[in-house]
Amino acid sequence: KLISGIKKISYEIESGGPDVGRPITIRIVGTNDLMRMSLSNAIADYLEKIKGVKDIERNDLSEKKQVQVIIDYQTLSWLGLNATDIALNLRTAYSGETVTTVKYEDEEVDFRVCCDSESVKDLDTVRNLLIPNARGNLIKFGTVVKFASKNGTPDYYHYNGTRAVIITADVDQDIITPIEASNQVLNKFDIKSDWPGMQLL
Repeated sequence: KLISGIKKISYEIESGGPDVGRPITIRIVGTNDLMRMSLSNAIADYLEKIKGVKDIERNDLSEKKQVQVIIDYQTLSWLGLNATDIALNLRTAYSGETVTTVKYEDEEVDFRVCCDSESVKDLDTVRNLLIPNARGNLIKFGTVVKFASKNGTPDYYHYNGTRAVIITADVDQDIITPIEASNQVLNKFDIKSDWPGMQLL
């Protein structure tokens, strides 16, 4: 039976002894976020060009997606709403709102109202949610907001207390060895001159 939703499957075969990781492991360490990202991009791109290097991965790129809410402030004001109304109603839709508390013997139980978690995954459902304005009219979300999908924030990792990106890859041993590929990377990039403050480990 086929499993849906799988982007990639990787296999690691343990042959005994300590874990030595993947054939190529390069750490880019440094405090400057922009420079570390730029150097990581350059190294990953260069590895793609080395014949025999394959399955390149890095640990700083998040696959999480975010939805950005873009408010039409002019329409919002005209319809008697404000940004707080948008924020509170979105929070209620996704996280719920405690509407009452009931005491059962010695225990208090909160009752929350929220949308079905599966329903709000569909942005069309959210666009059709109704917000009451100051005049008692119900306004559709989609009238005053737009949604834009974007990549989530990157994941941050540290090496000896300093932010680091780890790039790993496999090699075709018939074409190139891990040492040869790693040395090509080290010889390609002049870290001291072109990337001050960065380290390759």
